[in-house]
Amino acid sequence: MQQYMMPLHPLSANFLLSQWLPSHWANHSEGKRRAGVTPDPAGCRIARTIFVADGDKVARRYGMEDPASPYRFYWQQLRTKLGISKRLGVFKTHQAQDDREIHAPRQQGDRHHRAGARPPCGVQIGAIRATR
Repeated sequence: MQQYMMPLHPLSANFLLSQWLPSHWANHSEGKRRAGVTPDPAGCRIARTIFVADGDKVARRYGMEDPASPYRFYWQQLRTKLGISKRLGVFKTHQAQDDREIHAPRQQGDRHHRAGARPPCGVQIGAIRATR
């Protein structure tokens, strides 16, 4: 809670599932109030991995489906490193979820990152903002 009392803008990591974002805002708000500061949602930042192309097919292939995709490589590396350090909780839909259920992003679906054409991707981004 101490970090929320500092004059920083909170940033939720790109690998954090959207369902955990409300707890970040709740902790940030409480810390600001403890510091005598009114919490302002305009100061919050939500990081997401987004690939936008001219069409959904290209975006999905490059951003999610192609085995040689740099995004898939990134997520596999992150999953491996967090797995080694026993920190896969950030990928879980619930804390009791078995580590063996945590896979590369393609198997996880669209929960970690977005890929699409300009208009639909914008709608997805708006949906993420609405969760905080």
